[in-house]
Amino acid sequence: KSLVRLGQYKEAWQIADYIEKRWPRYYTEYPPLLRINGEIAYRLGEFAKSKDYYLTSYNIDPHAEGSDLVLARLGDVASRLGRERESTEFYELAVARFPDAEGGLNSKMRLAERGVYDDPSISDMFSAFDKPLQGGPEAIYTQIVRDHPKSPLAPLAQLKLAMWQLFKDRYLQALESATTFEKKFPDNPLAPRAGEVAAAAFDSMVEPMLRNQQYAQIAELWREHPLLAKNRSIISDKGQLAAALSFLRTGNPQESLRLALPYVTPTQTEPGGNALMLALHIYQEGDAWREILSLIDKVHGWKFTMDQRQR
Repeated sequence: KSLVRLGQYKEAWQIADYIEKRWPRYYTEYPPLLRINGEIAYRLGEFAKSKDYYLTSYNIDPHAEGSDLVLARLGDVASRLGRERESTEFYELAVARFPDAEGGLNSKMRLAERGVYDDPSISDMFSAFDKPLQGGPEAIYTQIVRDHPKSPLAPLAQLKLAMWQLFKDRYLQALESATTFEKKFPDNPLAPRAGEVAAAAFDSMVEPMLRNQQYAQIAELWREHPLLAKNRSIISDKGQLAAALSFLRTGNPQESLRLALPYVTPTQTEPGGNALMLALHIYQEGDAWREILSLIDKVHGWKFTMDQRQR
């Protein structure tokens, strides 16, 4: 059990296999052994073997503790084996018998998404959301987050809610949901995925806002959602420089420089050129002549127009 919790499934199987061969009917004395073996086999991709373990476990005592998880996993196994109808039957049974237990809630998500997405990327979920869905998954995600905040599924549901909102072009809601994830589950292994949602939502919002010169709104978004700064490296160049320009326009040149200066490097790029002009403007306004000389040192190899070089 400890090795399973640590994700060391090959090592766990060595022990489980020894127990099975040495004491082949030990599961009659300790039925949870079947669930342990089923999980190991599932994680190792031995889906047919996993099904045998889980089905035996359920048939021995369908009312045992953890039966909701057994049914949900049987649905997962059938899905992995390409048996969609069988998979749906197991999920529906889990929902009918255990609607508010972890297995039942997980099965609701599986039915809505028509697949197994436990480590979802944005592209994974967009593909799932493109399928004909059973009423849409948003209500299920919201129910899990609202009614079962201590459930192991709550972080996953919160992340998928943000991804659903991103898919529906509700960018501000997606950013808010990703920020909620960061606040509630900062140490969760899925936290980087929430950062990806936040970055994608901000990038989608910022271009029309920049066209409309909504500098105050862009700067406010950046300030109120620290997740953006934390995941700055995956925000587009245009998004980062839009935030830099917005801070300049709203009277915060130091924050503007903090975002712009990393682009000013010996390698000439279009974002770097925009960042250089922004930094040059700030330094000129502040009579920071030494800082301008330091910029020259960084970009002496660039090609400039005559007007740029004279500045």
